[in-house]
Formats: sequence, C-alpha cells, structure tokens
Amino acid sequence: FPKSNLNDGFIGDGYVLCKDLPAQSFLKKGAGYRLLGGKSSPELMRDPPFFTGNGNDILRVELEPSSALYQKLYNQGEFELFVMLDTDLVCTSGTVECEVDTLRVVK
Repeated sequence: FPKSNLNDGFIGDGYVLCKDLPAQSFLKKGAGYRLLGGKSSPELMRDPPFFTGNGNDILRVELEPSSALYQKLYNQGEFELFVMLDTDLVCTSGTVECEVDTLRVVK
C-alpha cells in the first residue's frame, strides 16, 4: 500500500524503479562504492535469506584483477572509503560483472 507524502504525491515518487535501470548500472558513471571493512553486511539494510551464504555472511562478488572495476576500487592498494565512478566502465569479457544484473557487495 503506497504511503502519501506531504506534497500530494507518494513516498518514492521520482525514483527510478529497479526494472528501469540500464543494464550493468553498477558500471555507469555515478555508481558509488563504500568500503565496509571487515563486516560484509551493509548497515541499515535488510536482505532476504537467499542473499546470505552460510547464514552469517552476505554473498560477495569476487572481482578478477583484470577487470576495470577491480582496478578502480583497488586503486593500486590505496583503498578509499568511498569511490564514485567518474566515467562509465566496460565489463571485462569473461568476468563476473558481465554476467550479473547488480552488485551489492564486492570482495
């Protein structure tokens, strides 16, 4: 049941629906990645049980060192707390980012 906002609309109006996102939106300019540290579960998010592997840990995508996303996040070993993509990246053939619709947690 949709919730009303104070401007004669509904909460969430104006946000793109997940089904309307472009393919591989996690590789597009403006996509953001936050360093979670040793805890792989994002804060303030509830995930369905099938997102977890053994019940204790969120399933994480392990990137290949040859991928453009890996190179951007790794930054020659100088990890940043937050990385926002400043250009569109191309998925590297044969890597996991070419096979998935979305990335939630990257190892």
